Amino acid sequence: MPHSDAPLVSVIMPNLDKGRYVGDAIESILNQSYENFELLFVDNGSKDTSREIAQQCCRRDKRLLMLSEPIKGVTHARNRGLTESHGELITFLDSDDVCNEHRLEKQVALLEEDRTAAGCHTNGWIIGEKGAPTGEIFHPDCVSLPAEALGGRIFHQLLKKNFVMGMSMMLRRDSLEGEVFDTRLGYGEDFDLWLRLAHRHRLTYVPEPLYGYRTYSENAPWTLLWSHHPLIYEKWLNSPDLAGDDRRVVIEKLLRLYRRNNSYKKLLHLLMTEATARDLTYDYVLHRSAT
Repeated sequence: MPHSDAPLVSVIMPNLDKGRYVGDAIESILNQSYENFELLFVDNGSKDTSREIAQQCCRRDKRLLMLSEPIKGVTHARNRGLTESHGELITFLDSDDVCNEHRLEKQVALLEEDRTAAGCHTNGWIIGEKGAPTGEIFHPDCVSLPAEALGGRIFHQLLKKNFVMGMSMMLRRDSLEGEVFDTRLGYGEDFDLWLRLAHRHRLTYVPEPLYGYRTYSENAPWTLLWSHHPLIYEKWLNSPDLAGDDRRVVIEKLLRLYRRNNSYKKLLHLLMTEATARDLTYDYVLHRSAT
């Protein structure tokens, strides 16, 4: 039984037709060393066996709660989970991923120790379609930042590159202050929320691989930078709270994204309205001509 003063953790798991993997995902939560949690399984209109698998687990363990809704997308499903959850602490697991059995225990312990942090994320490992580790560890292959740079006031570094492992973030409910995932984003909605929280709060980091991200044919490669959605940076460009080096990073990101996406109308508007954009483009042209 959980200790009487152990905080309740809400784990939110959206699902759409992940019957091949959902059993592993659910079991990795039900088998956690930390026992005081609720697992909210939010089915998003599945047509395969994943609902039945979850229902079987639900009959065996009352900490698993079943929620259903029409197909609206993973962002809506995560927001539904946030609305229905009761935990003082909130975290996530996608229904095709897995957790280390001590993940919740270690994240809760860190947040109990560091009361000034609004949340914490972890390192992770990559698994293949059948669940076997590929040997890849997330952070060393994705960013060159030392572990101490991945926690604290990380907003500026996070603007440059999304180094948060999947849905490994655990948050204090009171730090959300009404924030939810932006349903306008078809991808990168997690990164968008982490940025908003990092702008206001300290976030900390567990330098251990506690989150297993699965790669397979229908899933995006883990190395793909899904954080590169122009709307994420456009929102910050229009924010009165952004200035200095942070603003320069946002403008540079948008210049690259508009070029990559052939968004020439937006690119021209950015160049006409932002002197920094013109300076960056001028430097880029000079560098290319010099080389």
